[in-house]
Amino acid sequence: MNRVVPLASRPARLVLLVLLLAGCAASVPTPGETVVRAMPEPIAGYDRTYSVFLPSGYTPGRAWPVVIAIHGAFSDAAYHEERTGFSRVAEQEGFVVLYPNGIGLFGFLQHWNAGHCCARALDEGLDDIGFIFAALEDV
Repeated sequence: MNRVVPLASRPARLVLLVLLLAGCAASVPTPGETVVRAMPEPIAGYDRTYSVFLPSGYTPGRAWPVVIAIHGAFSDAAYHEERTGFSRVAEQEGFVVLYPNGIGLFGFLQHWNAGHCCARALDEGLDDIGFIFAALEDV
C-alpha cells in the first residue's frame, strides 16, 4: 500500500536519510558522477535499478530539484542519459537527475507498464510509478 507523504515532512526525511547514509559512504552517489544503483529489495519480484546524477555542487541537507528522465520502450537509463544530455544540463543548472530502468528480458528490451502497452510489464500489472517513488526515496 502506498501512502502520500506530506510535503512538509519530506525535508525532515531527507535529513534523516542523509544522516543514515553518512555511515555508509559507499552507498552515497558521488557528486559530479552518474551512479547505477539497485533497489535494496525486489519490487513485485523484480530486481529494479536506476541511475542517479548529482551535480558537482551538490550538498546534502537542502532541497534539490529533481528531473525524472524515463527512457522509451526497449531502451535503458544509460542510453537515455547519453542521448538526452540531461546530466550535462543538470551540472550547469544545478539539479539532480533520476534515470529509472524499466523491466526487460535478461537486461534487454526494457519497457514500462504504460497502461496500454508494453509486454510483460502490462501483463503483470507492474506498478512502475510506485518503483519511481521508491527510487526517489532511495536516493
